Amino acid sequence: MLISLPPTTLAWMAAMIAQDENESFDNDVALVEYLASFLNAEGVQEAKRMRKGADRVKSDDAGFLRALENISGRPAPEFQE
Repeated sequence: MLISLPPTTLAWMAAMIAQDENESFDNDVALVEYLASFLNAEGVQEAKRMRKGADRVKSDDAGFLRALENISGRPAPEFQE
């Protein structure tokens, strides 16, 4: 059935599925934040602030591996690309 659809329709369908997944994720995050706010409202606000990027740490792969080595005290595993 999907094989007979034009490529533009398939691309549109893929975009709509991706959008639905993003919205579902956002709804799940909102629900978790709501429920967590009853236990630790300040922590939820801090997590929101961090997620919006105010104090977000940005790192490349090499920087992440260096931080991992510093935290664990062991050499970081080597990954194949």
